[in-house]
Amino acid sequence: MAPFLVAAAAMFAVMYSTQAILPELGREFDVTPSQAGLTISVVIGALAVGAWFWGPLSDRIGRRASLVLASGAIVLPTVLVAFAPSFPVLLGLRVLQGLCMPGLITVGVPYVTEAYAPQLGARAMGYYMTALVAGGLIGRVGVALLTAVTSWRLALGLLALLPLASVLLMRRGLPPEQPGLRRTTRLSLPDAARVLRSRELLAATIAGSLLFFAFQGAFSYIGFRLEREPFSLSDGAKTRKALSLRRAHGQLPDSVARRRPASLTRRSNPAYP
Repeated sequence: MAPFLVAAAAMFAVMYSTQAILPELGREFDVTPSQAGLTISVVIGALAVGAWFWGPLSDRIGRRASLVLASGAIVLPTVLVAFAPSFPVLLGLRVLQGLCMPGLITVGVPYVTEAYAPQLGARAMGYYMTALVAGGLIGRVGVALLTAVTSWRLALGLLALLPLASVLLMRRGLPPEQPGLRRTTRLSLPDAARVLRSRELLAATIAGSLLFFAFQGAFSYIGFRLEREPFSLSDGAKTRKALSLRRAHGQLPDSVARRRPASLTRRSNPAYP
């Protein structure tokens, strides 16, 4: 499973690579904080759009092929980001990166279920989530620290080595898919309507979206605040502060999960005794 986890971490590192250096990008291209934040927003939007393409494609060519293809496709735009001559070009390259990401991030969920869950159980998805978190830290902390000692262009360009290495690892290390493995069926309009009528699913989607956007907003713009008075922090210090915020963010759901009522667990998991 290690090659797949490396690829997942690489993809998330690329996704959040500009988040910690938004003030630097704002100065470089003379754009406002809200405009600089678009380097994150366009990736998330492109990822959502690309998922509609990569899902059916993975059904056709296979999950394994989709993972390798997506990791290979994202290498070129990641290299070109380092040479972006203008802010619109940078945004366009970030859109291309986002369109490549669902081939691993979205397809990765059914792949883990099909390839590793039978042997590892729930731990397989836990390993996948851990790899995504690690990749996010690399994209934020690693890029910010490297930018502080070199330049943002070099820091973002070097990230291309991660998906490139993951392509080589996955081609050698990912297990072949089982022949005749059942693929997802085509979604019909009645199926879509039934999904949209599910109150539980809609509530979970809305709650998750609100938390996600609050999380993204805090991480994207806290750097602009920390570099002003009375903080006046350097890039490295801002990164350490943001990292401490992420630790606090992770501790809350963990403490809530430990106190989760047994009745709630039984209702959400029919297999619970």
